[in-house]
Amino acid sequence: RFSYLLARLKQVREANGKTLLENSMLVYGSGISDGDRHNHDDLPIILAGSGGGRITTGRHLRYKNGTPLCNLYLWMMRQMGAKADRFGDSTGALTGLG
Repeated sequence: RFSYLLARLKQVREANGKTLLENSMLVYGSGISDGDRHNHDDLPIILAGSGGGRITTGRHLRYKNGTPLCNLYLWMMRQMGAKADRFGDSTGALTGLG
């Protein structure tokens, strides 16, 4: 279903000539990597879209163990203009996405 959604977003052209997918940021994944242990390390997260050119696509990034998922959310919020310093258990916005 996620693949279908991405394909559909790629088909929609916006006024700026980019696709809806190019102008979007979509997160797909889980907040728990091992449901039995409630472990939240090594989360399989996909960040799709290029956020209007803010995200360099086509890469696999691996962050240091213990990096909170909320660091991604904080980065995304800032890309949308939010003046947030923290979000949830964030320790700072992720780097290396652009």
